[in-house]
Amino acid sequence: ILLITGLAQSGKTRMAKAIKEILGVRQDGRLDLSVQQVEDGDKGLDAFWATVNDGKLEVFDNLDTKIKWVGDALQNVATDGQTKRRTLYTTFGVSILRANANIILTSNNPLFSTEGAGGMADRLISINLQTNRSTSMDTELSRDIAENRDRFMTWIVRTVAAAMIDTAPVDKSINRRHPDFGIFSVRCGRAFGDESAVVEALGAAEAEKCLLPPRDDAIARETL
Repeated sequence: ILLITGLAQSGKTRMAKAIKEILGVRQDGRLDLSVQQVEDGDKGLDAFWATVNDGKLEVFDNLDTKIKWVGDALQNVATDGQTKRRTLYTTFGVSILRANANIILTSNNPLFSTEGAGGMADRLISINLQTNRSTSMDTELSRDIAENRDRFMTWIVRTVAAAMIDTAPVDKSINRRHPDFGIFSVRCGRAFGDESAVVEALGAAEAEKCLLPPRDDAIARETL
């Protein structure tokens, strides 16, 4: 689960959509740049699991409001879990919905990060964006992505291929919660010739993750 945080106008939602554009996420034959809003109550939980069960890459936007079920549901998804929900228009029918989707969350104030058993923060890959003062239009970014997507995807495939045959040792403590992800990221950095930048980015992400729970506290948030 990727969490993109930042203040208003920092480009959180646009970054999430750009990732979908680059990866070519499609729905019914068309590029899918949709984002989902999370609702409170059982209706919102049912909608969340229906979306996650469908697979693909899903974006849940503006998770700033305290919603009771979000923390536990995200923890379930993060551990490749599943849930049982009553089948619509039946009395006793039960459907099993699975965590088939990859998830991006965007939030100005991720209140859900301390929810669920043990807290959610440690299960996230976190990126914090600063306020974006660029005057570039969304259409310009989309055009740039469309024009360069083939070259970029080729670069990704070559980088991943080189990382997969890299057997040189990597410090497993680079990401204690997701060591496989940390090791693979460092090997990707080696493949494109900037291992130190990847190590620095992973360290920054871990530091940012540590700040998520205090932001759930009003006094700590103001202090930070």
